[in-house]
Amino acid sequence: MNRKDADIIYEDLYELMERVREKYTLAGFLSVVHSVTILKTALEKQIAKKSIKKPRTHSGGSLCPTCNKIYFNDEIVPNYCNGCGQRLLID
Repeated sequence: MNRKDADIIYEDLYELMERVREKYTLAGFLSVVHSVTILKTALEKQIAKKSIKKPRTHSGGSLCPTCNKIYFNDEIVPNYCNGCGQRLLID
């Protein structure tokens, strides 16, 4: 998934929220807003981000750009951070 795909999904989710706001109670609307917030967070983590390279003076390795989890061996950086689930770009 890339940023363009995510933006299309966000537009659809916000349109859904507007329709729900018009037809449902406040409690129903707030429930949908909560779900949309969770979905947005999950979608953001599917957009690959470059890991942050640490200088050799700091034990080398890489950091997750979202949660700063340290990966000490650059050769074994996973596709996803096992700390927060962020999709990572591997150089």
